[in-house]
Amino acid sequence: MLYLLIGITFLFIMINFKISNYDYLHPAPLFCFTFFICELLCAFCAKKYWITFHPETVLVISIALFTFTIVHLLCQIQYKKKENKFKSNVIYVDDFYVKILIIMQIICILFFIKYLMDLSIAYNANYAGKVSTITDMISLYDTMTKFWTQIYNDLNVPIPLIYRIFNPICLAGAYLLIYIMVNNFVINKSLNKLHLLSFILLIILILLNGSRTPLFRILTMILILIYIMKIKNKRHSKANLYFFIKLICIIIISLFVFISILDLMGRDADFSFSEYVFTYLGAPLYNLDSVLSSSNHINNANIWGQQSFKGLYSFFYKISGQEKNIIDNINVFNFSRNGIETGNVYTTFYPFYYDFGYIGIMPLIMVIALYYINNYKLLIQDKRQKMSLINFRLFIFSYLYNDLIMLVFSNRFYGTIFDISFIKMIIIAWLLKSICIDREFRINKYILKLKRIRIGK
Repeated sequence: MLYLLIGITFLFIMINFKISNYDYLHPAPLFCFTFFICELLCAFCAKKYWITFHPETVLVISIALFTFTIVHLLCQIQYKKKENKFKSNVIYVDDFYVKILIIMQIICILFFIKYLMDLSIAYNANYAGKVSTITDMISLYDTMTKFWTQIYNDLNVPIPLIYRIFNPICLAGAYLLIYIMVNNFVINKSLNKLHLLSFILLIILILLNGSRTPLFRILTMILILIYIMKIKNKRHSKANLYFFIKLICIIIISLFVFISILDLMGRDADFSFSEYVFTYLGAPLYNLDSVLSSSNHINNANIWGQQSFKGLYSFFYKISGQEKNIIDNINVFNFSRNGIETGNVYTTFYPFYYDFGYIGIMPLIMVIALYYINNYKLLIQDKRQKMSLINFRLFIFSYLYNDLIMLVFSNRFYGTIFDISFIKMIIIAWLLKSICIDREFRINKYILKLKRIRIGK
């Protein structure tokens, strides 16, 4: 069944690749390709983990691939126009605003380090822990927020108010600067030193939080921004081989970097490169197969869509003051047939199946496919030249592009768009764009107009 699934997936890759006119970063072929890689890893590690696949998994993946392909074909028929290209301009943001952002980022970092120290002190005092170094503190925070939630809640160490206020602003501002940095680099190959400093501070704050997912999000955001902006500015075609080779090299280097920073986060890294890759790519699909083929995968949802839209329900429960753990955690750790741990993620399909059964796979995937494929086509074909302004549709799309790739890992798309942190970030980013960029642009344009009038007189 595994090799049958590999063949089906490869067929859908070729179909979508052809429909997209050989656009390797188009959402449809990319979605198929991520699962193809996952399946190849399962085949490569089949003997080590005693991996066998079942018809249920082939059915679920095939439904998803078919859905993406149909949406892709319909969008391709609807948008038959050629790509509109134009020459963009450098986006200007006053250094004064960037300096304020950098100061806020430094304050956030200092206060979060203080919070990590307070949390470790409380843990050592109540549970006879031996957390002392900064890497131990980062590891403790990451473990407690993911797995020891009850201990974390019992300690009840308050997060500094100034951090809770500044952090959403810092994240929104830093992601906006990433967009601006990429735009300006594509146009004139230049980078602002203040923008780079803000970028480095963002990386530091992410490392302190103990999660590498935002780092991968930043990487994919930068890559898709470069790709789309170069297409729009006639810097390369969609099927550019040179860019593809560089892309593959960047991905391979990034995998080694992600492994190397495990020690900085206080995580155990005593496994090989192949084991690391399988844990994050191959294992989720194997875990999905395990639950789909077992007798314990009956729909047990007490609330409509409680797992698929968990972030939304968690937010409502939080503001209503109800129990935080009212929604069961279905992502328990799984093991291979020969007893090797394979993690606790099951791709994006397990929550869909848990809530709605097989009938829920197609509509939920269709929504995802419509968002990515439709917006990608609109961005490529957009003929509006936004002089010195941020295309906010592209900003959101590039941020969420990572979630398309991570569907093979977990329910990232619905988990992100219904997450209150993402919603706050988007709102704040739009306000910052309107105040610090659009407003300044209009003022400068008005001043330039006055000067021209005076010269004319």
